[in-house]
Amino acid sequence: MASALYEIVVRGQIGASVVAALEGFDVVASNEGGTTLRGRVVDQSGLHGVLNRISGFGLELTYVVPVAEEADGDGADVELPEDAGA
Repeated sequence: MASALYEIVVRGQIGASVVAALEGFDVVASNEGGTTLRGRVVDQSGLHGVLNRISGFGLELTYVVPVAEEADGDGADVELPEDAGA
C-alpha cells in the first residue's frame, strides 16, 4: 500500500518537543490559533499512531483530512470542511 498525505489541524500552538515527536510532518502555525501538521502516513495503523501521539500531548484535534495529490506528486490544496475551526 502506498503512503497517503494527510493534513491534521490541532487547536493552539505546539512546542518544539511535539514537533520533534512528529518527525516527518511539516508544522505551520495559523493566524486562527491552530497548528497545521502535514505529512505522509504509511497506512491506517500509521495514522492511528500519529493521532495517538497527538492525543498523548493533550492536543485537541480540529480535523484530519487526506490531501489529494496531483499526478506530478505535488500536494494539492485541501478544501476545508465548512465546520472546520468552529
